[in-house]
Amino acid sequence: MILYGSYTSPFVRRIATTLKLYDLEFTNIELKTSNAAQLSELRSKNPLGRVPAFETDAGALLIDSIAILDYLDRLVGIKKSLIPSDFEQRTTVMTQIGILNGAMEKTVSAVYEVEKRPEDKIHQPWLDQLHQQTKDGMEAVDNLAMTPWINGEKITQADVSAVVFLDAIKQVRPNDVPAIECPKLVALSMRANSMSAFSDTYKVRGH
Repeated sequence: MILYGSYTSPFVRRIATTLKLYDLEFTNIELKTSNAAQLSELRSKNPLGRVPAFETDAGALLIDSIAILDYLDRLVGIKKSLIPSDFEQRTTVMTQIGILNGAMEKTVSAVYEVEKRPEDKIHQPWLDQLHQQTKDGMEAVDNLAMTPWINGEKITQADVSAVVFLDAIKQVRPNDVPAIECPKLVALSMRANSMSAFSDTYKVRGH
């Protein structure tokens, strides 16, 4: 299996961490959309030219992180899957993942607003709203979180998403915006990053 994309992307890192938690062998080919040559290669795997892209052992291509996670869950089976098969538990975890995805996507949009738009064209009210939505989303999951994992005694994909996304958000969130108050997720991040599946995939943006 081949995972295309840099671990600086939280969506790529989430897949890589999941693969390691599942003890699945894979190759990571670090393609960045900011590199013209790499972007051209990436488009041969994903017509949208974005990461992650994933190639199965059978040669099938998957281009969305949720679809990739679904494939991996089915590959390892329900006993090992990080998304529970029980209807109610699955609904809970999927809801948490949805909130976390939204929070991360709002941060990505905020970064693009600043980095891709001329300074005099930045719409500050929109930027403020994006930062607030990230804060609201992460704090909402923190309020739901139990210990040692978000849903109690067993790690789920909600934990992987929360840790990976919080790590990424902390790297790019400006100091002059409202701080995200999520002590449970901060503690979760510290604990999870002591595990090789998380620490091996951690990478600082810009490196």
